[in-house]
Amino acid sequence: MEKRNKNGTVKKGVVLNPTGRPKGSLNRTTVELKEAIKKVVDSELSNTKKYLSQLEPKERLDFLVKILPYILPKQNQIEHTAIIEEKQPIIDLSTFSLEELEEMENAYQFDGTMNYDKLSNETLEKIVSLSSSKT
Repeated sequence: MEKRNKNGTVKKGVVLNPTGRPKGSLNRTTVELKEAIKKVVDSELSNTKKYLSQLEPKERLDFLVKILPYILPKQNQIEHTAIIEEKQPIIDLSTFSLEELEEMENAYQFDGTMNYDKLSNETLEKIVSLSSSKT
């Protein structure tokens, strides 16, 4: 099987050194550098509180804001919208007396809502019982 193309480059999927470093693994220098940085950070953690107390409040806040992404995972914003259609009960107005209808007319507001505080308890109970029996 031919391992190279006509122009001399290695064909896709062909491995010339099967015993080489696995794909995605870190090289020795990177691993050593990360370990050295970790040692320095670990040794300075005990002094962090002392260093923070020496900073001005604004500098301390700036420092905390800068290191926050390394401590807490970044949160993704989730947006959710829902359309909820509320069925309005149909109430047969012929079941109300003239006084109750006038009372409801006075409680009706310009925005199409009802000010229930203006209704008597009897009228309110009748509205609730009629609307709940229809739904």
